[in-house]
Amino acid sequence: MRVGFAPPPGAPTIETSVLIAAPIAAIWRVLTAFNSYGDWNSQLLRIDGIAAVGSRLVLNPVGEPPKSVTVEELAPYRMRWVGGADDLADFKGDHFFELEPVAANATLFLHREFFTGRLVLPILAAYRDAIHLNFEAFNSCLQAVVERRAGG
Repeated sequence: MRVGFAPPPGAPTIETSVLIAAPIAAIWRVLTAFNSYGDWNSQLLRIDGIAAVGSRLVLNPVGEPPKSVTVEELAPYRMRWVGGADDLADFKGDHFFELEPVAANATLFLHREFFTGRLVLPILAAYRDAIHLNFEAFNSCLQAVVERRAGG
């Protein structure tokens, strides 16, 4: 059951997933080794900060200025951070990474975000497709590095 992902009714949502041929713990280690993102991730050079509830993270995307987010939820194999406009009432994204075991060496990686705020419709009208492609690229990079390390 996907307990952590509960968008408000009507909130625009982007949902992606990929099946990764590796144990859940191996994927979680890669996802939470923030300073190593540049070694495998085509979207983020690194994430500054630690995986802890209340921690402020600075995302360093390729070709864009850094973005600050706050870790709001951290549970075994699930993490949610929140970020957006300076005034989150204007635009806020709740970003989820969640891992679900499928078998001993197979894990479903769920990568999702829901959006709220006064400016959500015009912002997503302009950027929804790019965000979706970014999520898919992230998923592919994660799958490739974890499966390579696991020998899959």
